[in-house]
Amino acid sequence: MLDPVLAKNRLQRLADTVFALSLILLISNVELPAITTTASASELQDILIDNLPEIGVYLLTFTVIAANWVKHVELFSVIKKLDRTLMMQQLWLLAFLMLVPVTNQFISVDDSQTLILVVYSVNLLAVGVMLWLGWRRLAAHEELLIEGLSMDKLRARSADSLSEPLVAALSIAAAFHSSLAWELSFLLVPILFSQRHRLEPLKKRILKR
Repeated sequence: MLDPVLAKNRLQRLADTVFALSLILLISNVELPAITTTASASELQDILIDNLPEIGVYLLTFTVIAANWVKHVELFSVIKKLDRTLMMQQLWLLAFLMLVPVTNQFISVDDSQTLILVVYSVNLLAVGVMLWLGWRRLAAHEELLIEGLSMDKLRARSADSLSEPLVAALSIAAAFHSSLAWELSFLLVPILFSQRHRLEPLKKRILKR
């Protein structure tokens, strides 16, 4: 028998652990050669330049996961209890999230292959969609929500959670153009995230139509 309140607390702890592990595993994809104390400044500069692409992919992925973590925390802050459907949605989210360090490693090895870029983007798309489905589940089942939360605010948060999956979908199209276009498309994530509260009135107007 499922205790909906206990399930919420247990799943929240599991989610925080998985998010933390995913972020930690990302940095392991940045492989630096052995650096000796006798290395010259030019050698250190060459090492840094050679690893800039891997560091860039790490920062890109860290930003996307961090944005999803913030929104996941916001999701659980309005959940009073879980039902089985919402619980399974969140478990699938965590499953896709644990794949991100794997697909990120492929990008670190070779970011010139369109298929690799697309697989990575699809992975992030799956994470974002599962997070959005969580908000949709709450909107359809008010008994799962904490008391006093307005539906307008809930719908605005639901719309806001679409930012990352929409960027991931855009990056799939960009991948077929060039790897540079693919990378640049992800710059939308920090831009949209930083402006999310300013865009909230616009989202509310759109949702009321």
